[in-house]
Amino acid sequence: MREFWRALKRLGSLNHPPASVPNMVRDESESLQHGPDPAPVRKRWLECWSRLAERKVDDSRFDQQMHEWVQNRLLEKAEPTEEEMASIPSEQLDDARSLNNPITIAEVEASDTVSRLQEGKAVGCDGICIPAELLTQ
Repeated sequence: MREFWRALKRLGSLNHPPASVPNMVRDESESLQHGPDPAPVRKRWLECWSRLAERKVDDSRFDQQMHEWVQNRLLEKAEPTEEEMASIPSEQLDDARSLNNPITIAEVEASDTVSRLQEGKAVGCDGICIPAELLTQ
């Protein structure tokens, strides 16, 4: 199947170059900002992405009922019941506990995960909503 798609891409010239971070962005006043230095553009993208996750109760689009429902669902899923805990072998619990440790900067720097991210791809369902272009440049 994979070979089929490769052949199709060769025939149809579907090999698009990876997308780069745009060199223009709108600031808070909706003015178009651009220039040779990509740092301000990246900073603005980071600000915009960060605001998406903010909880703004005074925003007319904020749905408090939905927020509480999601929060309760997350809390329900976060803590397993005593029965569930008793049914898990202790070795498995020890392994799971080690996975709950915070990720350190040293672990990220030691891995080549960020450098292997593909640009021009949609963000995944893993909760990371930052495009690869912003992490790799």
